[in-house]
Amino acid sequence: MSADPCGRPGRSDLVGTDGCTADSWHLADRPPTGWGAKQSLLGLVVICLAGLLLLPQASEAFESVDAQAEVEASDCRRAGSLADQALIDAHLHYSAVDAAQHPPAEIMAILDRHQIRAAVVSGVPNAAVQRLQAEAPARIFPFLSVYRSTADKRDWMQNSKVPVRAKEALAKGVYRGIGELHLFAKDRASPVLAALVDLAVTNDLMLQIHGDAEIIDRVFARAPEVTVLWAHLGTDPRPGAIASLLARYPRLYVDTSVRDGRFVDEQGCLLPEWRQFFIAHSARILVGVDTHWPPRWRRFGEVVAEIRHWLGQLPPEAARRIGFQNAADLFGVSTHQTNMAGTHR
Repeated sequence: MSADPCGRPGRSDLVGTDGCTADSWHLADRPPTGWGAKQSLLGLVVICLAGLLLLPQASEAFESVDAQAEVEASDCRRAGSLADQALIDAHLHYSAVDAAQHPPAEIMAILDRHQIRAAVVSGVPNAAVQRLQAEAPARIFPFLSVYRSTADKRDWMQNSKVPVRAKEALAKGVYRGIGELHLFAKDRASPVLAALVDLAVTNDLMLQIHGDAEIIDRVFARAPEVTVLWAHLGTDPRPGAIASLLARYPRLYVDTSVRDGRFVDEQGCLLPEWRQFFIAHSARILVGVDTHWPPRWRRFGEVVAEIRHWLGQLPPEAARRIGFQNAADLFGVSTHQTNMAGTHR
């Protein structure tokens, strides 16, 4: 054995033309010779023939992809065409702090201006929502808040007095649901939650839940017949995660409030996975602005425009269902009256 000219040990009789031993060559780089060359040539011919045979199918596949991309791009460009379509907002709040800045008549003017036909509203105290509902009884669907103050969000599920107070309030018969209820997986065994679920069933009311999937599981385990409106697409807003719960629970609906920005790319075009989700589950989705603090009322038009923008990129029937029809069916809103005239006093 002797060292090759490249400085590695090897057999000098295997030195290549570049002065290095064959051990240092990449065998795949050597040109084929003899029968190997004939095999390589035959293989190349076969590949070329296969390519010619598959070319039409490949061309059709690329054309299909291009056509789909063009459809989605067209949908993105035509967004905003829903400017005149009435919407129903499934997630508003109107509390004392809102009422101090925006009296009921002003709220109705905001809804009129942005073509909001009707709305689900809760707030603290409930009296503020009752005053708003008195302004437009057929337009405002009040949900009973079990909070006496925003601080109750933290521990209402541990307060045994909550169901008692809720039962007394429901006796007035002015509510269409209970919520928004904020709670998460660690509190899923709360007896207070169980009692509120029972009240919802007894009074034929919806539940508006702001919580984890485990809470949804718990509610339907106790009362499969209850209708649940899951706020904000839940706490894990991924299409696959939401779709699995919608498939499991036929009386579960979701609202898109405060999630609008995650549905679109930097150009404002619907992301493919969300577009597919909205189309596949268009019968179970509602929209909402969520006026969770006073500045949201000042930005109301901006948020509604965001909603209309992504809705406008869906097929018309899916957009109509999500923006209006699903809520109309749940709350008994007339589908014949789509303008705002006569919806409040």
